[in-house]
Amino acid sequence: MVDFALSNVINSHYLHVIVLTQYKSHSLDRHVAKTWRMSTLLGNYVAPVPAQQRVGKHWYLGSADAIYQCLNIIEDERPDIVVVVGADHVYRMDFSQMVDAHVASGAEFTVAGIRQPIALADQFGVIDVDPDRPGRIRAFLEKPTNPVGLADSPARSSRRWATTSRTRTRSSTP
Repeated sequence: MVDFALSNVINSHYLHVIVLTQYKSHSLDRHVAKTWRMSTLLGNYVAPVPAQQRVGKHWYLGSADAIYQCLNIIEDERPDIVVVVGADHVYRMDFSQMVDAHVASGAEFTVAGIRQPIALADQFGVIDVDPDRPGRIRAFLEKPTNPVGLADSPARSSRRWATTSRTRTRSSTP
């Protein structure tokens, strides 16, 4: 399934890609390294990075912890934009459209979601949208049993999908 996520990222023209993999990930690491070869002459890459226990004696405790444990990679690379994508979903998305909207909004973070029938909310992570502040997230709910529908569509909830983080401004480009 990682191929769907990587295809979306590469087809969005993001060509510096790190894949954070879990404990005992040899077959996934090998698959990414053999299948997703990019032109290193142009500085492009898809690189698997296995869990390294950099901030404690535990493997990744979820997606957010994986990112936290690998902040050193983000600091080393110094990207203008970071796009975080789950590799366990099958979908098609042009992340460049989301990033363009994110930059135009001036927001610190942007989260993309897809509306789903509220009856399916207990099967997904759900975005709890603040009804008093349109466009603002109140919370992320993991497989809620009593979800509240969206204000403009009470029979639907918004399933978490992908995240972009804040832009960084620099005085010069690499």
